[in-house]
Amino acid sequence: MKKKYKIFVVGLGSLGLNYMRAIAKLSLKAQVFYFDKNKSALNQKFSNSKNIDYFKVKNIINFNKKIDLVIIATTAKGRLKLIETLLKNKCKYWILEKMIEQNISATNKIKKILSKYKC
Repeated sequence: MKKKYKIFVVGLGSLGLNYMRAIAKLSLKAQVFYFDKNKSALNQKFSNSKNIDYFKVKNIINFNKKIDLVIIATTAKGRLKLIETLLKNKCKYWILEKMIEQNISATNKIKKILSKYKC
Protein backbone atom coordinates (compact mmCIF):
# COMPACT_ATOMS: atom_id res chain seq x y z
CA MET A 1 0.00 0.00 0.00
CA LYS A 2 1.40 3.38 -1.03
CA LYS A 3 1.93 6.01 1.63
CA LYS A 4 -0.67 8.76 1.68
CA TYR A 5 1.17 12.06 2.08
CA LYS A 6 -0.29 14.85 4.15
CA ILE A 7 0.11 18.32 2.63
CA PHE A 8 -1.09 21.58 4.16
CA VAL A 9 -1.53 24.64 1.93
CA VAL A 10 -1.94 27.91 3.83
CA GLY A 11 -3.09 30.81 1.67
CA LEU A 12 -5.42 30.42 -1.31
CA GLY A 13 -4.52 33.46 -3.34
CA SER A 14 -3.00 33.12 -6.81
CA LEU A 15 0.11 31.38 -5.51
CA GLY A 16 -1.73 29.00 -3.21
CA LEU A 17 -4.19 28.06 -5.93
CA ASN A 18 -1.31 27.32 -8.28
CA TYR A 19 0.03 24.89 -5.68
CA MET A 20 -3.40 23.30 -5.35
CA ARG A 21 -3.60 22.81 -9.14
CA ALA A 22 -0.10 21.33 -9.24
CA ILE A 23 -0.84 18.94 -6.36
CA ALA A 24 -4.01 17.78 -8.14
CA LYS A 25 -1.86 16.64 -11.08
CA LEU A 26 0.49 14.53 -8.97
CA SER A 27 0.26 10.78 -9.21
CA LEU A 28 0.98 10.26 -5.52
CA LYS A 29 -1.73 9.65 -2.97
CA ALA A 30 -2.26 12.61 -0.67
CA GLN A 31 -4.52 14.23 1.84
CA VAL A 32 -4.48 17.97 1.18
CA PHE A 33 -5.52 20.27 3.99
CA TYR A 34 -6.09 23.92 3.11
CA PHE A 35 -6.69 27.15 4.98
CA ASP A 36 -7.15 30.83 4.21
CA LYS A 37 -8.16 33.54 6.66
CA ASN A 38 -10.40 35.02 3.95
CA LYS A 39 -13.68 33.12 4.27
CA SER A 40 -14.66 33.47 0.60
CA ALA A 41 -11.28 32.03 -0.46
CA LEU A 42 -11.64 29.25 2.10
CA ASN A 43 -15.10 28.36 0.77
CA GLN A 44 -13.71 27.35 -2.63
CA LYS A 45 -14.54 23.77 -3.52
CA PHE A 46 -11.88 21.22 -4.44
CA SER A 47 -13.00 17.87 -5.83
CA ASN A 48 -11.55 14.69 -4.41
CA SER A 49 -9.97 12.42 -6.98
CA LYS A 50 -8.64 8.89 -7.06
CA ASN A 51 -5.38 10.02 -5.44
CA ILE A 52 -6.16 13.30 -3.68
CA ASP A 53 -8.56 13.96 -0.80
CA TYR A 54 -9.17 17.58 0.22
CA PHE A 55 -9.99 18.82 3.70
CA LYS A 56 -10.91 22.39 4.62
CA VAL A 57 -9.34 23.66 7.85
CA LYS A 58 -11.62 26.21 9.48
CA ASN A 59 -9.50 26.94 12.54
CA ILE A 60 -5.73 26.82 12.12
CA ILE A 61 -5.09 27.15 15.86
CA ASN A 62 -6.93 23.90 16.60
CA PHE A 63 -5.47 22.08 13.58
CA ASN A 64 -3.25 19.29 14.88
CA LYS A 65 -2.07 16.65 12.41
CA LYS A 66 1.31 15.23 11.54
CA ILE A 67 2.11 16.88 8.19
CA ASP A 68 4.66 15.86 5.57
CA LEU A 69 4.74 19.18 3.71
CA VAL A 70 3.52 22.66 4.64
CA ILE A 71 3.23 25.25 1.87
CA ILE A 72 2.89 28.81 3.11
CA ALA A 73 1.62 31.10 0.36
CA THR A 74 0.46 34.02 2.49
CA THR A 75 1.46 37.64 2.81
CA ALA A 76 4.42 38.46 5.05
CA LYS A 77 2.27 39.95 7.80
CA GLY A 78 1.98 37.55 10.72
CA ARG A 79 4.11 34.86 9.11
CA LEU A 80 6.24 34.25 12.23
CA LYS A 81 3.13 33.65 14.35
CA LEU A 82 1.72 31.36 11.66
CA ILE A 83 4.91 29.27 11.59
CA GLU A 84 5.00 29.07 15.38
CA THR A 85 1.36 27.91 15.34
CA LEU A 86 2.11 25.19 12.79
CA LEU A 87 5.19 23.83 14.55
CA LYS A 88 2.99 21.67 16.80
CA ASN A 89 2.08 19.63 13.70
CA LYS A 90 5.57 18.16 13.47
CA CYS A 91 5.96 19.17 9.83
CA LYS A 92 8.82 17.46 7.99
CA TYR A 93 9.20 19.82 5.03
CA TRP A 94 8.32 23.46 4.51
CA ILE A 95 7.88 25.67 1.46
CA LEU A 96 7.72 29.39 2.20
CA GLU A 97 7.01 31.49 -0.84
CA LYS A 98 8.75 34.41 0.77
CA MET A 99 11.23 34.08 3.64
CA ILE A 100 10.25 37.47 5.02
CA GLU A 101 8.19 39.08 7.75
CA GLN A 102 7.30 42.67 8.60
CA ASN A 103 10.63 43.34 10.31
CA ILE A 104 14.17 41.96 10.31
CA SER A 105 13.89 40.58 13.85
CA ALA A 106 10.90 38.42 12.95
CA THR A 107 12.57 37.33 9.70
CA ASN A 108 15.66 36.25 11.67
CA LYS A 109 13.45 34.29 14.09
CA ILE A 110 11.83 32.48 11.16
CA LYS A 111 15.27 31.60 9.83
CA LYS A 112 16.35 30.27 13.22
CA ILE A 113 13.14 28.28 13.84
CA LEU A 114 13.15 26.61 10.42
CA SER A 115 16.90 25.96 10.26
CA LYS A 116 16.39 22.48 11.71
CA TYR A 117 13.81 21.54 9.06
CA LYS A 118 13.96 20.89 5.32
CA CYS A 119 12.79 24.28 4.12
